[in-house]
Amino acid sequence: MLAPVTIQQQFNATPEQLYAAWTQSEILSRWFFPKQSWTSFVINDLKTGGLFHCEMTNADGLVHTFKGTYRQLDFPRAIAFTWSSLIIDHSMVRVLLEPVENGTLLKLTHDGLKSSEAVQYNIAGWTGCLDQLNQMVALGML
Repeated sequence: MLAPVTIQQQFNATPEQLYAAWTQSEILSRWFFPKQSWTSFVINDLKTGGLFHCEMTNADGLVHTFKGTYRQLDFPRAIAFTWSSLIIDHSMVRVLLEPVENGTLLKLTHDGLKSSEAVQYNIAGWTGCLDQLNQMVALGML
């Protein structure tokens, strides 16, 4: 098993705002994609054991489908869910939201990746998604 992907980023937003951005499908759909030219469609059943389904569409029209089950919903501090796609099966994503001066420190961990290809793919994907979220925060769209 490979080491988990771990990404930390500080946002000029409250934990409550970021929690909503990660859990409300209408907000999540506005930023949950790795590049600005992409789009996303998210539906979810926001409860422990509830399902989520995400379709990211790239600029060429290729659809990337992700799905999972919520394992932890601890407002406004923690979210955990399983994550599956074509190249990843039953991995685990954890998002921790820690209040800090001038905002929130977001700590994302993606564990259970089984290939170096999956690790690189997810580092790029999560970094891109968090960049999109940061742009929404900077524009006051949360």
